[in-house]
Amino acid sequence: MIRIAGGLGIKVLAFDVKQDEDAASRLGFQHVDMDELLSNSDIITLHVPGSEKTRNLISEEPDE
Repeated sequence: MIRIAGGLGIKVLAFDVKQDEDAASRLGFQHVDMDELLSNSDIITLHVPGSEKTRNLISEEPDE
C-alpha cells in the first residue's frame, strides 16, 4: 500500500507501536503518533488483525 501511494505522489504517514525506521527510510513514509495521523490524513487504511486489542482502535465510542 505504501509503494502504491508513494507512486501516486501521496505523502504517507504511519502509526505503529513498533516503529521500523529502516522500513520508513526504504519505503518513504513517516512515523507519527495516532493524534497526528488522524488530524493530518485525508485517507486512513487499517492493517491490523481483528481482535479485542484492536477493536475500536480509532473510535471514541465503545462497541455495544
